[in-house]
Amino acid sequence: VKTFDISNVPTYVIYIHLFVLAILAAFSGLMLSSVFLYINLLTLFSLSLYSIILKNIAFLGNVLIAFLSFVSIFMLIFLFPDIDFALLFYFATLAGVLTLCRELVKDGEDLEGDKITGAKTVPVVFGTNTLNISVYAAHIHYFILGYFTLSSKCIFSCCFAVCILFILFAICTYPFIYHCSRCKICATQTRIC
Repeated sequence: VKTFDISNVPTYVIYIHLFVLAILAAFSGLMLSSVFLYINLLTLFSLSLYSIILKNIAFLGNVLIAFLSFVSIFMLIFLFPDIDFALLFYFATLAGVLTLCRELVKDGEDLEGDKITGAKTVPVVFGTNTLNISVYAAHIHYFILGYFTLSSKCIFSCCFAVCILFILFAICTYPFIYHCSRCKICATQTRIC
């Protein structure tokens, strides 16, 4: 089976393809609404920033990708204004939290390569135990958030629950993160439990 090696393709061909895709993304956004045009352009800029700078910074790149996943679902509010806000918020948050957890786990799988290249990802900076705790805490946080979101249809309750649960999440996970970043046992472990 022949494999394709992208290094053999001239760079101008790649740039032309990327430019055409960016124009198509902007045009498709403009066809829907000017809001979608701005979101598409902001997404293209964010992904470029991620690939150049943010992918090697602990947690920041992961949060950006999770936020873009959240926005991609939440943008339905502009297409369907009568949609149930709480339900849309729940599923958009589900997309964001699952994407964040996936990104963190993938960083854990790439731990050795990140150490070699000098990338400062979550498992490199804080250790794999902190990574495990963060993923589990994010899942628990999401399920609690889902309960508050779906049990009340009030926008204020949803936003209040998000703020309170984020503060509780930060307070509850800080001792683990602080301990695991200083612990010699956690720093020597290289696998995700």
